[in-house]
Amino acid sequence: MQLEAKGDTIHTMTQTSTVEVGELTDEQKTLVEDEIKKAEANFADIKGAEYTYEFGDTELKETITIDMTDSDSLDQLSSKNLLPIQGSTSKISLKATRTNLEEQGWTVVE
Repeated sequence: MQLEAKGDTIHTMTQTSTVEVGELTDEQKTLVEDEIKKAEANFADIKGAEYTYEFGDTELKETITIDMTDSDSLDQLSSKNLLPIQGSTSKISLKATRTNLEEQGWTVVE
């Protein structure tokens, strides 16, 4: 996950995930494709969010980019359980987000 901020305000979040799929059966790959389509649909109507993916023979790479300054988009993401947000969506604090991520076991690299 990459967070871009100015001062203590996060303005963009990008999360990239890569999953090995080379060992999956055709049936399992079909199930993965179904889940990708669901994720794509969940993000499609949210103005400040973008979901893209590349599904190859050996790996799936998903990228989610979110405009963290658009409170309407953040409210939609939160209501769909796509982004956990505590408190106001008018300003997302870098400091509070970092603390929360570290408490969940994430390693923060600057």
